[in-house]
Amino acid sequence: MCAGVSKSRQIAFNILNGVFSNKAYSTLSLRYNEQMQQAPREDRALATEIVYGTIRNLIYIDHVLAGFIRKKVTDMGVLTILRMSTYQLLFLQGVPDYAICDEAVKLVSSRGKEAHKGFVNAVLRNIIRNKDKLQSETVAPGIAASMPELVFDAYRNAVEQMYKTGTRLLTSEEATTLAERAANSTTYAQEITLRANTLKQTTAEFEQSMEDLGIEYAIVPLMEGAYRIKKGGDIITLSRELPAGSFAVQDSSSMMPPLVLDPQPGDVVLDLCAAPGSKTMLMAQQMDNSGKIIACDIHDFRVKLIDDMAATQGVTIVETRCKDVSLEQVAEDGTADCILADVPCSGLGVIGRKPEIKYSVTQEEILANGQLQLQILERQWPCLKVGGTMVYSTCTCCHEENQDVIKAFLSKHPNFELVSIRSFSEMRSTVGKRASLTHRHKGMVQIMPGLYNADGFFVAKLRRTR
Repeated sequence: MCAGVSKSRQIAFNILNGVFSNKAYSTLSLRYNEQMQQAPREDRALATEIVYGTIRNLIYIDHVLAGFIRKKVTDMGVLTILRMSTYQLLFLQGVPDYAICDEAVKLVSSRGKEAHKGFVNAVLRNIIRNKDKLQSETVAPGIAASMPELVFDAYRNAVEQMYKTGTRLLTSEEATTLAERAANSTTYAQEITLRANTLKQTTAEFEQSMEDLGIEYAIVPLMEGAYRIKKGGDIITLSRELPAGSFAVQDSSSMMPPLVLDPQPGDVVLDLCAAPGSKTMLMAQQMDNSGKIIACDIHDFRVKLIDDMAATQGVTIVETRCKDVSLEQVAEDGTADCILADVPCSGLGVIGRKPEIKYSVTQEEILANGQLQLQILERQWPCLKVGGTMVYSTCTCCHEENQDVIKAFLSKHPNFELVSIRSFSEMRSTVGKRASLTHRHKGMVQIMPGLYNADGFFVAKLRRTR
């Protein structure tokens, strides 16, 4: 650590500079950064808040900085310090402005950039003087939510198709309002959701383990053994303190595809694009670790992630295969009772947890994903038994990667039918007030980010009829 600079801000700077300079992944950087591993829990929490908060609000932060800087900042390190400090000044509660400014100047000095100290100090103090004005001004929805136009349009198109009154689709203004709500939900901290591994202990025993560590949680009513961490546990703490293999970090939306597929003990399940394996392990729990799951992924190192998770969680029914499932059929015809096709996508439903995604996605990538996804279905459907079910899912909201793919597949395969899915809020009777999430195309479900404190997800269920 650099003398005089707090651990949390030094860690945040190093990770953010890697994200901005080298396109590093914030989630992986935070989890495996050596300084993070060694830092106290309080410093890890603040570093995480600064990293995610800065990236989530980057467009708005740059909008603010543009009002106080006359020329382009060419030193990425200096720009990173300005960005993370602006986030703290405008969004972080409980930290004095002077302390944030002082830490920024120390960071500049620690990098040997003495000539920039006065510049950084002046910009940040100018922001401090204008905080009330900045926080009261109205900016365009895309800027307020730090959402590139392509992504915001995808959100708006999705809600236009999701919500309707009677037979009338939403007006453009109504759709924009709902899209803003979903977009804004991606700009603040996302709670960790996990599920107990009931192959190793009961949910009561797992709850007791969390309570013994002082971890505060709320029960997620989607399924038994799902929890939202409210206080006292980050990923590093949970991994260190809770018994190995006793849980898996998994958003509630991500649990939905296996729950919709509903594999039974003794079934043969084909899990396409399975890494890192959280859905695979959930299906093993549903199957009481009885039957067979053929879990595939395209790279050896990703297949190893599945093997490692299975070993840690005590799952013995998984057979991993390194395959490009878009090119090679991975099982004999009629082998599988069910197939989970959780396919590669643009990831626009999970930008609250992986915020850098929204700044790099392109329309060309979205269209290419749709073609790849359809190719995967075309290649693997013969593996399914007649009468078997296939669940298609993505963590995005783009119609080109979701309902367009399903419609294209069904148009070519009259031997498949769409099976209506109960909405997310109806998956378990213990969930409270119902909300209509059913897509206007029968049976498909689109979840927008922020609904139910969950990530965005798309799910469709198909049955082979002959």
